[in-house]
Amino acid sequence: MTTGQNVSELHTNLLDALGSGIVSGQLPDGHVLTLDGVSADHNVSRSVAREAIRVLESMGMVASRRRVGITIQPAERWNVFDRT
Repeated sequence: MTTGQNVSELHTNLLDALGSGIVSGQLPDGHVLTLDGVSADHNVSRSVAREAIRVLESMGMVASRRRVGITIQPAERWNVFDRT
C-alpha cells in the first residue's frame, strides 16, 4: 500500500483510475480483470480493490462472477447516476 495515503484516498484514486479507463475505452467492454490483478496493478490491498469494484458494479460498469472475473460492461448497461 502506498504510504501517506489513507484507505479512503486509495479507494477514491482507484475508483477514478478504473472508471476513467472504462469510460475512455482503455478497458473495453468484454475485457476481464481479476481482483488480484487490479490490486497489484494499482498497488492497493484486495479489500480496497474489492470496494472499488463494488461501486463500479452498482453503476453497471462491471459485472463480477466467481471463476470468471470482473467483466467490463457495455455503456448501454451503465447507470452512473444511481449511487444505491
